Amino acid sequence: MILTSTPRTVWGPPQPEWALTPHPEARVRVDTSPVAGVPAGHGVLDLRVGGVFTGGFGVGAPRPQPPVVLIGSRPVTQGWGQAWIVLPAGEHVLEVQAGRSRLTQVVSVPSGGTVALDYLHCAPWRYDTEEKETALGPRGEVTLAPATQQKYTWAGLGAFALCAFGAGGMLVVAENFTGVTQKIVGGSGMALVIVLPVVIFILGFVRGRKVRNALRPAPAAVPSVAPGLVLLAARERDVPAPPAGMGAVLVDARFVVSPNSRDRLGELLAEGAEGRRRRELTENLLRVGEPLPLPHRPWVGPVGFAVDGRALALPWGRWLVPLAPGAHELTFAVARPSDAITDARTVVDVDGAFVRESVTVGAGAVVEVAYTVSVTMQSDRERPALGRFSAMAVDRAV
Repeated sequence: MILTSTPRTVWGPPQPEWALTPHPEARVRVDTSPVAGVPAGHGVLDLRVGGVFTGGFGVGAPRPQPPVVLIGSRPVTQGWGQAWIVLPAGEHVLEVQAGRSRLTQVVSVPSGGTVALDYLHCAPWRYDTEEKETALGPRGEVTLAPATQQKYTWAGLGAFALCAFGAGGMLVVAENFTGVTQKIVGGSGMALVIVLPVVIFILGFVRGRKVRNALRPAPAAVPSVAPGLVLLAARERDVPAPPAGMGAVLVDARFVVSPNSRDRLGELLAEGAEGRRRRELTENLLRVGEPLPLPHRPWVGPVGFAVDGRALALPWGRWLVPLAPGAHELTFAVARPSDAITDARTVVDVDGAFVRESVTVGAGAVVEVAYTVSVTMQSDRERPALGRFSAMAVDRAV
């Protein structure tokens, strides 16, 4: 299927059941059609949430888990599609969670106006390991990289033909040898026929699914979270210098959800889902990452980060926190995910994560601390179509 699987950007759900809807916990106005009558001092965020989906055999089928969009660390939408979100004019911290902390970025909403943004995520088998498969940018600026897959497919076919011709020659040459030498020469020719085209096909399959964002987010001050705080892009390597006479700590906070979608699928199948229903559930798992949709999707709340007892509620991401030179005590804590959920359809049963450590910051220096929280998502045994976060652990990367 590598030959026939073509990346497809979809500004909508891979299946109707996963269409974008307002999150049940949304505290702002969210419409799925253009809004009218925006209050004074407010604007509209026109947001498309898209992905790249493949069908058929699941070698490269993404298992993204449906995205939850948060603004100000509160969920506003879930699923794929388009939403018009009414917000107070000004800057807002937008966050996307989809099987992990995907993206955090500052967006500016004009008073009485509309800002149109696209969020796109895609990946083949690397979906849970590489952040570079997501992007947020102005409408039309977020796209797939130039279509290289077709070029690599033709290159692979050409390589196959050339290697087959070369291997045939090597087999003829091998007839002039005997014993081990004959096996080595003949085996090398056959290996060349198999390995080189496969490598080229795989390169095309991978490169055909790169996300390109023409807008590279610059470091942004976020006074609404804390004075002096700066948000950096996930892959930003140029860290701003701390204010004069100050040092800083760079907090890299992220989480990863480990779903047991296959266990959930097994439970559903054990209840008698056979034939066509079995195929539907399996296809959902391959394309969406779960066999059935959750009507009330859980999310992970902000990081409770504190410096010398001064608390900061940080959205997930990379944050530059200016500090006076000297020793400081850092506390990293995450509350139970989705603690605010009261809907009986979603079960939350998890302890929080906690780390305390000391760092020494010099004037003009930046000390990086990285935390990755692992969250396990399990099915509800009594209602296997639903899910819950069941465990949480934090790793401190040095």
